Amino acid sequence: MSEWHRLGEAYYRRTVLYDLAWSISHLDGFMAAMSMDAGLIALTRDPHQLVAVSDNAFDHNIQIFTGAGQLFEILRWDVTARIVAIGFTWHDELVVVSDDGQVRLYTWLVPTYQQDTPCLEATPTSYYHAYSLGDEAAEYGVARVLIQPRRLWALLRNGMVVEASFSHTDVWPDEAPTLDVHVIPPLCTPKPHLCAWAPNHQQLLLCTDTGAWTLEQEHSYASLPVTQPILGASYSLQGKYVAWLDEHQQLHVDTADFSRRLRTYDLRTSQAYQAAPMALRAGPLLDDDSLFGQKLDKGGLGGSGVYAMAWCKDNAVALAMYEHILLLGPYEEPLVFHVRGIPHIYSSPDGLHVVHIDAHEHMALAEAPTLAALRPGSTHTAAILLDASRMAQQHSPQAYEAVRAIQDSLEEAVQACIEAATLEWHASTQQALLQAALFGRTFLDTYDPARMLQVSSMLRILHAVRSPSIGIPAAYDESVSLILYRLASRNQHKLAVQICTFLGIRADPVLKHWLRAKVARARPIRGNEQLAHVIMDKFQAASAVNYADMARCAWQAGHPKIATLLLEREVRAREQIPLLLHMREHRLALHKAVESGDTDLVYQVLFALQRTLARGALFRTVQSLVWTESSPTPWAMGLCPPATPTYTDLAPHLLVSYARDQDPGMLHDFFYQDDRHADMALMCMDEAQRMDVSSRAEALRRAQRHFDEDRTCAWPARLTGEACSLLGLQAAIKSEGGGDLEGASLYATILACLENPALEYRAEKLQHTFSVPSSRYYGLRVRAYIKTRNMHALTRLVSSQKPPHGYVYIVRALLQAGLVDAACTFVAKGASDRSSKHRLLAYIERGPHPPSVREALQGALP
Repeated sequence: MSEWHRLGEAYYRRTVLYDLAWSISHLDGFMAAMSMDAGLIALTRDPHQLVAVSDNAFDHNIQIFTGAGQLFEILRWDVTARIVAIGFTWHDELVVVSDDGQVRLYTWLVPTYQQDTPCLEATPTSYYHAYSLGDEAAEYGVARVLIQPRRLWALLRNGMVVEASFSHTDVWPDEAPTLDVHVIPPLCTPKPHLCAWAPNHQQLLLCTDTGAWTLEQEHSYASLPVTQPILGASYSLQGKYVAWLDEHQQLHVDTADFSRRLRTYDLRTSQAYQAAPMALRAGPLLDDDSLFGQKLDKGGLGGSGVYAMAWCKDNAVALAMYEHILLLGPYEEPLVFHVRGIPHIYSSPDGLHVVHIDAHEHMALAEAPTLAALRPGSTHTAAILLDASRMAQQHSPQAYEAVRAIQDSLEEAVQACIEAATLEWHASTQQALLQAALFGRTFLDTYDPARMLQVSSMLRILHAVRSPSIGIPAAYDESVSLILYRLASRNQHKLAVQICTFLGIRADPVLKHWLRAKVARARPIRGNEQLAHVIMDKFQAASAVNYADMARCAWQAGHPKIATLLLEREVRAREQIPLLLHMREHRLALHKAVESGDTDLVYQVLFALQRTLARGALFRTVQSLVWTESSPTPWAMGLCPPATPTYTDLAPHLLVSYARDQDPGMLHDFFYQDDRHADMALMCMDEAQRMDVSSRAEALRRAQRHFDEDRTCAWPARLTGEACSLLGLQAAIKSEGGGDLEGASLYATILACLENPALEYRAEKLQHTFSVPSSRYYGLRVRAYIKTRNMHALTRLVSSQKPPHGYVYIVRALLQAGLVDAACTFVAKGASDRSSKHRLLAYIERGPHPPSVREALQGALP
């Protein structure tokens, strides 16, 4: 049970959380640190303290214990680097700072990866990243370090201050945090020493023998109204007050800016100070003055007998002394708690944690619900309801009389009992308070039980994690995600999954952590399918698991086979493909992209292959996809892909489409490797269209050669050859003064030659060379004669050969040229033929002629 102690108007409770049955015989000469939730305790020998020579006197290992005193991990340490400070981040990572400016950040069970800093194995179940505080720290050395959950401050031996902050904020990190280092110039001489960190004001307290300064967030110094040395200081949790100790063993409590003093207490008048034994103070090693200046004092900070200072919320300050803890309030004499040996004290949001050789204890201010329900002699309705509940369990009729007496404030009493249960450590007291609340609720007509159900569920979780086998003294307001992470980092994945099931939340982060821990301890042998099946059997019972994240963890741990098997169970192609590309499984990535039918994914894979593979390997990968019908898998979730992909040729088609617009050279190489000569010929023809006419013939000849290599393209090869011949003839015509006809069509070339009497023989040669039909050649001659107004040649042509298209064609061409008289002549000539006469009559009557032209044409008829 808890001890009740009164300090002024307030009550404080001292609760033994765990009896420590560890192998540590004493805590003297140890450097200690505690995690934020008090679930981990780190101990290592303080190199600044003299110890008796024994078997383990030179043991510099770091021992990690749970909050219940069970050994969690032993970290080997290099003796050549002296440890200056140890501490924990908010994420339960152990921070170890050595005097050469090196910082090690230890993580448990699962390695974290980062490109800049490799993850090294400390033990089979712990890993660390090594950082540096900068060149200045390596050159001058680190004198003192103050470690906070999200940053650390290092004071160098030359007076410089180094601030280093941890970057990550995710509860389940995949990457290691980065250490952002800022070097601040020295303050002054004499050299200062670090005292305390004000969390709310974001400022650091620095002290010298003549004064004190604060280092603000902007890395600027501000002087404080203090003119005497400060041996030690501590800010309250909210940063409102600061307690500091001077060289005369007097404890002062001031406001945070030192503008107003609230209390001064002389430690020499306390029983704890008087009972503290005298000890030989050990000065710094290799300091000549300290060899002759050693003296006896009470030990601790400046020989005051105080080994540590910490606040119990904002109400009282605790002092750790030999076999005593002083709890100093605003006015009265301090409370004195007896412990064994030198205790270590740590502030927490819910009170004060005390670790000594026998037990792990908790001291806290009794809150209003606790005072109402549990304070001895309380007459509050909550206390009456608690007594009534106990009497009801004994079937006493006085219980109902007590409930009727507090009927008007019964709801308030029920609520007070529920809130008091959240602040209680012992399960029996929690159960009694909740039973009292449940008993009182039966007498209320309307009451929302949601709060009671929520508290009951959370207390069941806290009872599981607070057990000595786990050793996490989590508070009620602790985040569930943090509790799950801390359980997973202690290899308690089964309990974490059970909590997720109990709360109805997804266990994906826990399962992912379990996978990372499993593969981190396994040997990275390719083909380790047995481990893969064990992992998949575990995940098969879980619903909506992101297999891609799990596969990424397996790949980072050096298990590509496990990663591939896990990706086979991932039905979301957008999750599969990036990891497959990172694993250099190019063929499988392209296969999955084509199966999805998503062109964006196919392009993503093709671009990645283009960056990483040679063109030949890229083309072989695109063309060698093998498709087989697959039956639907029973374990697949969501939309399953069809048995046979719909777009089996999607990848080659998209590659051709991209290369045609962006990279013609790649397109040519792709067609060449695939023996697609017709497509290569078409590429040459497209190239010829974009080229200058003078150099177009060479591209057409290449196209003809490609067509010739394809047996199915005999006709296109012939046409391409004729195009090359036409270009040659056009060049010859140009040299004979026929004008620039290069690039013109065959009929345009013939027409141009017919218009020039000197080149008419060229037109006849073109007709015979390219097998132009006689009817088409006749029409070209008619057009040429009309255009040149050579009516004599036109009459001779018509007289020598009947027009194959009839006289209407000639008459229409003459009318379009404005030769009405000539048109009338040919109307009269064509009217002599019966078949041509009917066509001419129809054309004259229905054609779009002006009246004068129609009359002239009608008059030409016989």
